[in-house]
Amino acid sequence: MTSSVNSQAAVLEKPAVKTAGSDSSQPPKHSGDDNENIHVDNESKTKTTATKKATKKEELDSLHGKEPESFALDESDSKIKDTVNSDNSEGTENGVSHKSASSVLEKMMEVVTWGAVGLNLSSIAAKLSAIAGPFKAFSGLLEKIALVSTKAQAIAFSSKLLQQAFEEKDPMLALAGFGKVFQIVFAKFGNFLQLGGFQTAFDQLNPGLKPTTGLDKFSSFGHGVKEYLKAFKVVFKDILDDPIGYLKLSPKNGHVERVLVPGAISILAGTFGGMLAGENKVAKVISGILRHVTGGIIGGDIILGKLENNKEMNLSGNAYIAASAIDCGANLIQDKEKEDIVHQLGTTVNLIAELFFSKGLERHAPA
Repeated sequence: MTSSVNSQAAVLEKPAVKTAGSDSSQPPKHSGDDNENIHVDNESKTKTTATKKATKKEELDSLHGKEPESFALDESDSKIKDTVNSDNSEGTENGVSHKSASSVLEKMMEVVTWGAVGLNLSSIAAKLSAIAGPFKAFSGLLEKIALVSTKAQAIAFSSKLLQQAFEEKDPMLALAGFGKVFQIVFAKFGNFLQLGGFQTAFDQLNPGLKPTTGLDKFSSFGHGVKEYLKAFKVVFKDILDDPIGYLKLSPKNGHVERVLVPGAISILAGTFGGMLAGENKVAKVISGILRHVTGGIIGGDIILGKLENNKEMNLSGNAYIAASAIDCGANLIQDKEKEDIVHQLGTTVNLIAELFFSKGLERHAPA
């Protein structure tokens, strides 16, 4: 009995085995726990699928240049956004500040230039009247006022050059600005344009070399010096390779502004020569030719008149040609008083040239 009971119990504990004749169409029944496990597995699979789809969407969006959608910013995202907005705001404010300063200087340049032109023309008329009439004392006073106004214009021009020099970290424009300061301190109408050669040479080197550097501005003045030295090497190599082309004002490389470089060197030579010449007529004439003809008219003024897409610089070049011709011709006049009047006329025309040059300088970008 014990063995039989144990045998029956063992049979009852074993799972039922389907036979070939049993009904297989009925689905197997699961307990409550099994149903819950299946439900959890289905939810997990659904979440996994959704996550994969979202990840895939982000990848596709990134390939198409779209930003992934985000409906909430954590604290770090908010801080980054605030920092970026702050930097953009500061950059905008600095840009507006530079633009405002440049606009003020440009307006001041216009006012003092036309004021100086008017006073100089009045002074010249008074001087011409004084030669044949009793206006000598009056013309002398007006000449002093005209010289002060001319130097006031020079101060405005040097301020404009130095402002742009420090904004662009440009050593050539800085030297041009300080050259203008030298002219303000030491020049009179008789040698005003001659001593202005220091400023003219260096501000001519800016459009002459800057397109070769390929840079609008520099990271520092030291960086500017290095880039300008590299550009000098390129230009002098071009001169040696095609000297006839440079004499024709049409170098084979097509960069016509590079002709400004040898012109600037001639201007510097003529300026130094004029300082050493004193009242020696022969030396003054030779220095004037180097300063105004080979350096000014041929080596620079004509080129400024040929620069593309810059009407202000073109007008400046044409006005410089007139001023250079007048001032150079003054050296041939024997009468000192009349010579100084013609020098003053050349200086007056040069004021207009500088006004247009300052306007065109901002629009002259590297080629």
